[in-house]
Amino acid sequence: MNDTLASRLYLDLVVVGGVALAVLLLDVAVTALPVLSWLRLPLGLALLSLLPGYAFVAAALPRTERQVDWNGTDRSAGGRTLETSERLLLSFVVSLSILGIVAIGALRVGVALDAVTLPALAVVTLLSAAIAARRRSAAPGGNYPDLYAAVGRLREVVRTELRTETALGTGITVAVVLTVLVAIAGVGALAQQQPPTEGNSEYALLTENESGDLTAAGYPSTLTAGEPESLTVQIANHEGEPVNYTVAVRLERLISDGDSRQIIATRPIDQYSVQLSPGESTTVQRSVTPSTTGENLRLTYLFYTSSPPENPSRETADDALHLWVTVER
Repeated sequence: MNDTLASRLYLDLVVVGGVALAVLLLDVAVTALPVLSWLRLPLGLALLSLLPGYAFVAAALPRTERQVDWNGTDRSAGGRTLETSERLLLSFVVSLSILGIVAIGALRVGVALDAVTLPALAVVTLLSAAIAARRRSAAPGGNYPDLYAAVGRLREVVRTELRTETALGTGITVAVVLTVLVAIAGVGALAQQQPPTEGNSEYALLTENESGDLTAAGYPSTLTAGEPESLTVQIANHEGEPVNYTVAVRLERLISDGDSRQIIATRPIDQYSVQLSPGESTTVQRSVTPSTTGENLRLTYLFYTSSPPENPSRETADDALHLWVTVER
């Protein structure tokens, strides 16, 4: 095998894997060198839109349109092939599919999507690139994607167009290319932004179903005084900075006052703190043990992103969740 061709055999996979690895290490690198923070947008955009699909397609369909070995022998009958344009288009489609799978998986396990998306895509990209490299090494005679040659062909096409195009046509072409690049950068910036939520934090009250999975359904409606009942609180930090959350649990007795309800008695049940880094999500399982009996009592969870007052209430809380319960003896 020609040494030059051999060195180019894995060039595209090295670039793809290098970008994925850079994304995994970027947070550590930015902490040491803040000047590198500008890399978040281009690297994140590449990982969101193209690289996972490219690596996956390279592993599944490693050959290009013609099966020509290093000696020039045509071996096109040996398997499915892809042209460069088809490979890129399929890479975009597969990348979107992988992104969707990652999003569904994050929601299923109850973690913050923005905290796991890029790391998960980077891992998928690295694993797929490793498999693609293994398949190429097992059959080095195939005609595989040549990144060096593709860039050279693109450069030659651009030069030819610029030589034959008028000044006006060249200006229009450059304007269109810049517009597309700006649009792609804007989409990438939006894709990496944290999802807007009220208060920039997310709260959920969860219970375990019969399979042991956490779900926002099947809440207990009847409790027994003096006996603990396990409930799980989920908190996701989208504040952009570390937050020391406080959760205050209250059992409230209310009476109807026309069209509204009025709290006539409040009994503290529990209070605890949870510290989360930016983008971090966690679940905390705690037991509530009511001591007050009655019907239509409101078990209220109050959430604070700062120190709560001496007597927490819905009016002072950043957010609140509740369950209607009956407490029996």
